[in-house]
Amino acid sequence: MEGDQIGEMERASQVEHLSRRAIQTFASDPYVYEMFLFGSYEKKIHDCYSDVDLHVVSLNFDATMSQLWHTLSDIGQVLVAFPLTSHVGYAAYMVLFENYPLYTKLDINISDTKKNVPIVSKTCVYRNSLYIYKK
Repeated sequence: MEGDQIGEMERASQVEHLSRRAIQTFASDPYVYEMFLFGSYEKKIHDCYSDVDLHVVSLNFDATMSQLWHTLSDIGQVLVAFPLTSHVGYAAYMVLFENYPLYTKLDINISDTKKNVPIVSKTCVYRNSLYIYKK
């Protein structure tokens, strides 16, 4: 294999690693009800320069948000967590980590269960089976 191909494979595995690590870490929050991947990673058309788009639904938005910095730090060394938007029951951040290439970032939306976030295409990657939730 040529050097460029090996580099692309390593970068692609970094995207996959970030995705797995983010899902595992947010799943440890007892208030996280479900998580969805969306964007190119969800559609399986990602490449070595893709980011991870993750939507987290929390049964206790305030508790999940109060632990956000700790949760992000468990994923990796946070370089910057840039807030994109913040409302009652909804927030979105772009997160860059020191231990991942800068283009391998985490775009994360966090919402409470009452907030309907219009994401056209998404795949559920986690659902907390301890809760029986009815809208």
